[in-house]
Amino acid sequence: MRKARYSDDFVVREAEHILSTYATYKQTSQTVGAPISTVGWHIKRRLYRIDPCLHQQVMSIISIPWRQRIKMQEQDINGGDQ
Repeated sequence: MRKARYSDDFVVREAEHILSTYATYKQTSQTVGAPISTVGWHIKRRLYRIDPCLHQQVMSIISIPWRQRIKMQEQDINGGDQ
């Protein structure tokens, strides 16, 4: 079985998805169609090499507990009225 090869643009799109939606690795993997472990590896390892500034921004989102991120997603959907 051949391994899939992901471009740097694909990794940046994963990161931008996480930033814009406060998504978890699982939500991101479902959106982009890549395995969860691959998304995690891309964000933790490859993104730092591609764009250290974006990596830092994404890691600040990833470090937030997922329940709190869900609330942040809901607030964004409702326009921040909560």
